[in-house]
Amino acid sequence: MLLFGYAVLLSVLLCGLLYESRVWLGVEQQPVQARSRFPDFMMYYMAGELVRSSARESIYSPEQQLQVFNRLLAPTRAAKCHFLQYPPFFFVMLAPLSVWPYQVAERVWQFSLTFLGITALVVFMSRRMRAAPRQIAFTVLAGLCSAPMWIAIVVGQASWLILALFSMFFLFLLERKAPAAGAFLSLSTIKPQYAALLATAALSGRRFKLVAFAALFELGLLVLSCCVVGWQNVLTYPSILFHAETTADYSGVYPQYMIGVRGLLSSFLEPRLALVSSTVLMLPALAAIYCLWKVSLKAKDQEVDNWVVALTVLLCLIFSPHIHIYDDTLLLLPAALTLVKIEPAGTSDGAIARTAPYLLWKGILIIFPLLSWVLLTLDSSSAIRRIPFLVVNLLLLASGTLCLRTLVKAKAGELTADVSSR
Repeated sequence: MLLFGYAVLLSVLLCGLLYESRVWLGVEQQPVQARSRFPDFMMYYMAGELVRSSARESIYSPEQQLQVFNRLLAPTRAAKCHFLQYPPFFFVMLAPLSVWPYQVAERVWQFSLTFLGITALVVFMSRRMRAAPRQIAFTVLAGLCSAPMWIAIVVGQASWLILALFSMFFLFLLERKAPAAGAFLSLSTIKPQYAALLATAALSGRRFKLVAFAALFELGLLVLSCCVVGWQNVLTYPSILFHAETTADYSGVYPQYMIGVRGLLSSFLEPRLALVSSTVLMLPALAAIYCLWKVSLKAKDQEVDNWVVALTVLLCLIFSPHIHIYDDTLLLLPAALTLVKIEPAGTSDGAIARTAPYLLWKGILIIFPLLSWVLLTLDSSSAIRRIPFLVVNLLLLASGTLCLRTLVKAKAGELTADVSSR
């Protein structure tokens, strides 16, 4: 019945996407501002145009960005810059996007990123979980039906790309393939807020070779950026990022609508203080991730590793200083890691499957695609709209931590019993 419900919901959403695609198909010709409800994809297109223009060494100039922004919005004009704060190498990667006309590029971006995210998830579940096609299909279908995933597709956010990067990083990290994991760790700096959290997982597991490969790949990206957009943009990027996140001179950050701790803090603190406070609160998250991967290193067990990855993802979603609703796309990873049964059946079937924390964990993840739409219908004029998503993630973190604790104890009991029997 749940599968049928998800299929119906996905059909309705696909019809909506086809309706929105009329412009691309040439049925309607509308200006950009009428076609795009939110400017998320427009920002990526702007980045590509800036790199391909003669002003490529001034990609972080508010005046240059506003000029390109208004050209895309014409005949409407904006008074304030919707500032692009991506890392320099991401600007370079986005350059080919602006080769196409805006309408075509928008659809290519939407479908290619969704395809990339789904493909990475399928590879992850096939190799890591040895999941059956039916299990993979249900996970993907449920993901496509949730509000965060659908918002990411419709507004053209890069959330599906981030899901692909996370999936491949953790897959190669667990398979102990340092060069590949290092490459995906370096690419994850597309969203700099994730890099420190993911690097902590590698450092805790004593994966120094992986970190070295990540640093090498990152150096290559920085050299590429210097060659294309100039070394000034690379060296000044950290200060540019901090200013863009805290100033009222630009639009596009919206900290009060974030679903992490920064969103909560922004409800009663001024932007700069909220950012500093949320960044400080990342320290306990880094410590928690470090401890989690120490548990993984000690246990040397696939089920324990899966729960550690799942909780690491949740810590990223809660404590990252820049997180929005569409970033909850990453919840597909905890679902894939903990709801799909590992063959042969492991300890979780007896140790945690019937415990209250696991039932809460499982229930939230199963109903989340439908629950997310309910949460989204709350008053859009209030910042409290975002808080329920934070509460859901906190409940998952608490219940998941209890599940991991129970599992580790069960594994330790099995080891003790095995030693005694010998």
